Amino acid sequence: MTVKKINGVTFIAGLVGWYWILCLLQRFTYAAWVYVTSHELVPRFVESLARGFLFDLGATFFLFAPLCFWFFIVPTRFTNHRWYRAGVIALSLVPMFIACFAAIGEIFFFDEFHARYNFIAVDYLIYTTEVIRNVVESYSPVILVLAILGPLVLFGWIIRQRLKQLDRSLNPTRKQRWRLGTLAVAVVLCAAFVSEDRVLDHENYWPREISKNSLFTIFAAYFHNSINYHEFYVSIDSKEAHDLARSTVPGGFKNGTDLTRTITNPGEPKKLNVVLVAMESMSAGFLAHFGNKQPITPNLDKLADQSLFFTNFYATGTRTVRGLEALMLSMPPTPGQSILRRPNSDNMFNLGTVFREHGYQTQFVYGGYAYFDNMKEWFEGNHFQVVDRNDFPSDEVHFGNAWGVCDEDLFTQVLKQEETITKAGKKFFQVVLTTSNHRPYTFPEGRIDMPPHTGREAAIKYSDYAIGKFIEDAKTKPWFKDTVFIFVADHDASVAGGTDIPVKDFLIPAIFYSPANIPAEAINKLASQIDLGPTLLGVVGFSYTTKFFGEDLRKQSPDRAYLGTYQKVSRLTPHHLEILSPGRQLDSEELDDKWSPTSAVGKKVKAGDTLSSEAKLAVGVYQSASDYFVEGLQKVSEPTTQP
Repeated sequence: MTVKKINGVTFIAGLVGWYWILCLLQRFTYAAWVYVTSHELVPRFVESLARGFLFDLGATFFLFAPLCFWFFIVPTRFTNHRWYRAGVIALSLVPMFIACFAAIGEIFFFDEFHARYNFIAVDYLIYTTEVIRNVVESYSPVILVLAILGPLVLFGWIIRQRLKQLDRSLNPTRKQRWRLGTLAVAVVLCAAFVSEDRVLDHENYWPREISKNSLFTIFAAYFHNSINYHEFYVSIDSKEAHDLARSTVPGGFKNGTDLTRTITNPGEPKKLNVVLVAMESMSAGFLAHFGNKQPITPNLDKLADQSLFFTNFYATGTRTVRGLEALMLSMPPTPGQSILRRPNSDNMFNLGTVFREHGYQTQFVYGGYAYFDNMKEWFEGNHFQVVDRNDFPSDEVHFGNAWGVCDEDLFTQVLKQEETITKAGKKFFQVVLTTSNHRPYTFPEGRIDMPPHTGREAAIKYSDYAIGKFIEDAKTKPWFKDTVFIFVADHDASVAGGTDIPVKDFLIPAIFYSPANIPAEAINKLASQIDLGPTLLGVVGFSYTTKFFGEDLRKQSPDRAYLGTYQKVSRLTPHHLEILSPGRQLDSEELDDKWSPTSAVGKKVKAGDTLSSEAKLAVGVYQSASDYFVEGLQKVSEPTTQP
């Protein structure tokens, strides 16, 4: 049988065609996923395919430019050499394997985050040990082997067949040259000028996610981890912005440049110990108090009935470092990377600063390795003692997975640290971060009536069990009656939907438990994680100088929350949502009682445009928060050692 011979142009065109088919299959797969999980069709799906093709062209340049160079630069006289053929194979197989492997990996990412690759994926590339272990522990080995070997086998076979046809001596026809030239110009233009901000402007969530290209997006995320607020967001006069930010918080301000002010609480400080537990992905929707019919959080629900319980409390972001940022710094989620991961974020005024001023030992206790997400460097740079998995005795670790030891073992270490501190005659303020409610959802056998590795609900129930056990163990300690236990989620379990800021997906529980010191009460004031610190300082009765954006919820009713999803940040009020986006985009949404948009107005804001009072407040707060950090106004001078 005669094998039809092809030239280099046809060879490359065939590979490019296979790649475009792969990209198209991805978009149909994610559109089907949206339909199956949310029972809605992706709006403007055909338009998403067209927009996505522009990104595919840009990614094509990066993938196949080396192969084009090889074909059209290496002289014909070398084409019979073995090294030439090896170069063709390598430059064909490697980009196709990268493309297919990235596509398969994105399926796992989409399953976890309900989004295509973004800046989270960039962060995860840095922490390959945890990520690889998480994938291995979460999915069947058969699936993983097929995911890795499948692309190699498939495209190895395709390239082998194409190589049989390749005849380097065949010159491309005039028509092929025109087609190749046109395609090359289009590809180069897309690679140089197409950006997600330009192409996806004004799109809502699902059409934008469907349009994206795996490789193009991850490169874009890598180069846009840092965002200059004044360059990309709606800005107003700096003095006006700072005045607006100050108008949102109470206190006697010490100067006209930032939020530095004095908060006075009457009476003597209570000098209570504090354990602040940031619970991994503990959405409000998991608790019976918020309508869950499954009995998976009996201990948290019981604690809520005995505590100061905030029922209208929102996470500021979608990642652990965003939650820790808000809880520690009481700052809204400025665009871009969390402050915990940014340079020059040491010596900042934070919740620990106030406790150390009152003689407390401050700790960050984590069941994983705290170098992840820069947590160790940030907490140590802000004068916390860090205790992580490296410090846990091996004989006291009974179970662990990719993210850390099980919550029981974590709380055992928390209790040990508390014993050590109290024996030294000090009070303690501990920040504790749990990990068990995280994929792969594994935990010790026999603790609950659900087996491990069977989904998030089982992990939630185990985490709740560990919290209940922790409280019962703490009750046996002499310092229990003088301690406040706070249980708050770091973020919601998942944030996804047809809107840029799906408000309902940010709702989290916040529980202040101290039976001897805090009367049980449910408070329904609209607030977010930035208000937890000031509220806690009010509970323990401290008077202090502060730079916080948050408020004491027992005294004030801020009636607002700050929510963000990396590039988009928002200010939520009972019936209104202001969203700021790159490209100086401002979207205003009217909301009903169920937080669903009833009307929306979006526009690009130019200098001199008139803004509503709500929009100005949102701009003023976010612009000021960004300015204060960049200009170092949130920094303080602290001793480098614990008191």
